[in-house]
Amino acid sequence: MRKSTRRTFGTCSFVGVSRRDRLKIVMVGLFACACAGAMEKSSMALPKDMSDKEMVDTLSSGDARQRAEACERLGEAKSSLAVSQIGQVAQSDSSLQVRQACVAALAKIGGPESAGILRKIAASDTNEEIRLEALGALDEVDTEELAIPVVIQILKSDSSINVRKEAAELIGEQKWKSGIPALAEVAKSNAPLELRRDCLKQLFQIGDPAAYAVVYDILQQSDSVDMRRQAAELLKDKPPASAFRPLCQALNDQDEKVAEDATEGLVKLGDKSAAPVLQEAAQKRTGKLAEKMTEAAEKLSK
Repeated sequence: MRKSTRRTFGTCSFVGVSRRDRLKIVMVGLFACACAGAMEKSSMALPKDMSDKEMVDTLSSGDARQRAEACERLGEAKSSLAVSQIGQVAQSDSSLQVRQACVAALAKIGGPESAGILRKIAASDTNEEIRLEALGALDEVDTEELAIPVVIQILKSDSSINVRKEAAELIGEQKWKSGIPALAEVAKSNAPLELRRDCLKQLFQIGDPAAYAVVYDILQQSDSVDMRRQAAELLKDKPPASAFRPLCQALNDQDEKVAEDATEGLVKLGDKSAAPVLQEAAQKRTGKLAEKMTEAAEKLSK
């Protein structure tokens, strides 16, 4: 499970929580808020036997807690007839709690209409949390063909680095190959390092030859030692066979951490032809790194 963008709902922190589980937490939290608020402030809880039409009417006539509860119940019921009204409320309600409930309900209901509304919200809503929730819901309800143009737009230009990271992680999680060029562009840009590193992680996660090629290029060519370190770290534990030459070249990197991780990656690959390359690289190093390279060469030679 990936480490997700840090986000909060109430006092909960969404670290290491999948999108699917995060949406469930939001729905449960919103419903609890609605019920608790109803008792604390004499806000009438909605009758259990309300029809979908009555709950849709509540979206425009009830107080915030009732509107949030109506959204939650319409989502649980997967009421496709309510999608249009829920979408309108999601984009216009004065209550953040209600709007979050609408986004979660659209994700539960699913379908092309819900997906279209969520794309619009993710791309243009003024509230960062709402954009995050809408974007995070797209993998539940949308297709790569329809979602990727919006996700790429968000990745490249959203005002929030958290939202941009969520876009990168959505592409990586879903292994959307059509997003590789955009991830590569941002990874090689002057964007914040945190975002560039995340784009590189997602490229590695996609695992396509075109994605690996970007990782190798950054390992060998990037002026940023942080990005070269990120590339080497990604490759040291699970190097694909195509990483052999890039890792061999990385043994001569000016940064010892890059060279050390490249050594570990070559050992993991287990290709004996790396032994003489490691021996040669060790002669140019001193101290512990030289010893590690020599040991690696001996291990591969056996």
